[in-house]
Amino acid sequence: MSKADQMQQTPSKANRACKSKKSIDPQNIAPAPYFHYTDRSREVDEDPLTPLAPPYRIPNFLVKLFCILSRDDLRHIIKWLPHGRSWRIIDPVEFEMSVIPTYFGHSSMNSFLRQVNGWGFKRMTQGRNKNSYYNEYFLRGLPHLCKKAPRPSNVASLYVDSKYEPDMYAISDEHPVPEEIDSLVPCGASIEMIDQGIRNHGPKVRVPLTQSRPEDDDTSPLMMPLMSGCTSQLRLLSKYSKQSPTKKAKFSHHHDAVNPTNNNEGADSSWLLPFPLESSRPPQ
Repeated sequence: MSKADQMQQTPSKANRACKSKKSIDPQNIAPAPYFHYTDRSREVDEDPLTPLAPPYRIPNFLVKLFCILSRDDLRHIIKWLPHGRSWRIIDPVEFEMSVIPTYFGHSSMNSFLRQVNGWGFKRMTQGRNKNSYYNEYFLRGLPHLCKKAPRPSNVASLYVDSKYEPDMYAISDEHPVPEEIDSLVPCGASIEMIDQGIRNHGPKVRVPLTQSRPEDDDTSPLMMPLMSGCTSQLRLLSKYSKQSPTKKAKFSHHHDAVNPTNNNEGADSSWLLPFPLESSRPPQ
């Protein structure tokens, strides 16, 4: 087969890109101010025991971005818009130099934006929301929605005409989102602990970090982060807490082998929250 025949049979990169994009059918969109946008601010956390970050895994992009936007000291660099449904980078240079390396381990704005697009964020192109990014599953004060967000490989590329961009201010007038994260709920506490863990241990820290109680103190509860409140893990640790000191030592040794971050001398464990293991869920 000649090279010309191969080129005719192989679609160009531009053609593949066009085919991969899905445009909005004007007949299938909702009235203003929503259009193609679905409000998820009233969706509850159906499984609060499912952690934001799977045990012993590096937190994903959405969780790290939520940590960044939750910091008051970074609002001059990146912040939520007043309605809490999209966010904007205020100082791209400072963001690329200081924030990206801290949370993602590189200093490339292009790489960061590829992640933004890959996770289904859309950029606003006009009005008060211009140059901000939004995702239905990424709302201020509601980190549990990150658990429902489609994985990057499952995100369909959607072309949004500027005249069909949702009016986030009008939507939030109808359904306002929280101003702050509720630290008393599991996902809210997880964001705080994950953020402190990344800032103290680096962008590739694996969570949760756990700390076993001193063997000579049978009254102190086992320390365990709220984000890892999986029923199976709680049963395991509850069983462990009733074992003999010899078996405890074996369990602790195995745990340290699985979770090397536990072996760091001087590691900051102030971001670990205790709760009784006899209960299948953390305290309310």
